[in-house]
Amino acid sequence: MTDSNVDDAGIVPELLSNVSGPIDRFTADGAYDTTAVYELLTNKGAEVVVPPIRNAQLSKSDTVGTRARYANVESTRALGRRKWKKQSGYHQQARVENTFYRWKKTIGGELRSRTTTSQAGEIAIAVNVLNRILDLGAPRSEAIRK
Repeated sequence: MTDSNVDDAGIVPELLSNVSGPIDRFTADGAYDTTAVYELLTNKGAEVVVPPIRNAQLSKSDTVGTRARYANVESTRALGRRKWKKQSGYHQQARVENTFYRWKKTIGGELRSRTTTSQAGEIAIAVNVLNRILDLGAPRSEAIRK
């Protein structure tokens, strides 16, 4: 939960401070395509799967993070965005986006509470409600392979 003036990539260090185990992979949208995010995550041993912004410029510095970003930029340019997303597994990120779509359609796009403590409680209740809805009616599907 952040204020509206906080950018996505800027909150990554705080979010990662709450993670106790290893991070194998970090998948996020283009808002996280920053050198700082790549540096932080690659130094923790994570694979970073973030589509580069369309006019991505390469950094002149030579660090683990900039090399990882460079690999994503070059791979995207060589394969095209659509193939890169499929090959890298980025398309799985659509599941997260779908979850937030369901949240906004079911719960709404704004919090109603005014204080941070009340907003945290409101979010906890909403998560519980959505999880119960999923438990009651989510279809179970499996891929059919020939």
